[in-house]
Parts: sequence; structure tokens; C-alpha cells
Amino acid sequence: VKERPYKSIAHAVSNAPLRVTFYAVYPLIVRTAMFDAQMFFYASRMRAFMDANGAHLPDWVHLIWNSVGFMLAGLLGASVNYPFDLIKGRMMAESYAVYAFGTQAPRGLVSVAAEVVRKGGVLGLYAGMPTRSVLHAAIWV
Repeated sequence: VKERPYKSIAHAVSNAPLRVTFYAVYPLIVRTAMFDAQMFFYASRMRAFMDANGAHLPDWVHLIWNSVGFMLAGLLGASVNYPFDLIKGRMMAESYAVYAFGTQAPRGLVSVAAEVVRKGGVLGLYAGMPTRSVLHAAIWV
């Protein structure tokens, strides 16, 4: 990329064609909502378990449980969400290419997912996941 087509996110949202904005933004919103919902669910289940079973344990055990618990919740959420994250990234890249280089129109969720599965099988949906999952686990510590 030689030159950025937009100066900021606000500039992109206000100036990009509606189709490009739609294909770039909706996968990100859906993915983020799914990940956040999973994180809150996993973390609340772990806290409820500790509240019910750990009242007699010292504070340092609660600290470790909560730290490791959030790390595991991040790892699980990232792993469950990874296929959608992969597809989201490809859709966003395609929408950028449409604007910047005038390539073909961006494809939707189903066609991008079908291409990934056709080229890499079902495991292709998880290509690159170990690196991403470790990153999410480290961030949620």
C-alpha cells in the first residue's frame, strides 16, 4: 500500500462507499460482539465457581484463579471465535482492495468461508490459530 485512502476511521466511515463500509465493518462488529459475550460468560462461570467453592481459600489463591481464569477465558474465546476472525480479516482486506485498487466487489461471509474450506478443508478455518490464541491469552492476564 503506497498511500492510505483514509486519514482516520471517522474519515473512512464518512467517505467510503456504503458497500465498502458495510463489508469492512459488519464482520468486525459481529466478531467483537461474539468474542465479548463469550469472555463475559466464561469469566462469570469461573467467578461463580470460585464464589461457591473457594470461600475458605486464601486471597492469593483467588488472585491466581482470577488471573489464570481470565487467561483461559481469553484463550477459549479466541479459539472458538477464530474461524470467524479469519473470515472477518479476509473480508476486510477485500473491501480495502476494492477501494484502493479497483478490484472485484467484496464477497460475503458465506462465499469467503466456502473458499477457505475449499482450499484448506475445515482445518483451514483454523490456519494460524496457535499464534493468535496465545496472543489473546497473554492479553487477558
